[in-house]
Amino acid sequence: MNHQPYETWILTGAPLSPADQRALETHLHTCEACRSLHEAISAVEGTFREAPAPLPAAGFSLRWKARLEAERRLIARRQAWLLLALSAVAMLAVTGVLLAGVFVAFDSPVDWLVALSRQIALGISAASTISKVVHALAALLPPAWWLGMLEVSALLVALWFVSLQKLMFARRVSP
Repeated sequence: MNHQPYETWILTGAPLSPADQRALETHLHTCEACRSLHEAISAVEGTFREAPAPLPAAGFSLRWKARLEAERRLIARRQAWLLLALSAVAMLAVTGVLLAGVFVAFDSPVDWLVALSRQIALGISAASTISKVVHALAALLPPAWWLGMLEVSALLVALWFVSLQKLMFARRVSP
């Protein structure tokens, strides 16, 4: 005997049109195999409806939260390493482009060395001038003022570090 589409209707449990419902009921009265399948499916569905919902094992939510936090730390660590690697690659690329430009701009390595030594001499001269200006300013201001400016500078640096820490390591607020 052909059991299609009756088996499909029984197994899916989808709502049927009135004509299909009558055809299924008629077939169930005449077919023992489909009737036993229908009764078995009904018994299983009844067992599922009557059974209490299973409860998670003790400490499940704590283990889940700990695993989630560990995964977040791992993702943050990976992102930090990726950012560091990308920054290093970008820095090397920019350095390579600048060095290539320097080598192309000069006809010979001697010209490059002369220009480099000129820049070093200018840097030393600028540092000497800045040193003389600082010494002149130091003679004008009393030591208490320098100490005060040092304290304010230290306070600003500490404030900067604290604000960076707050921004970089934002704390998660749990409800």
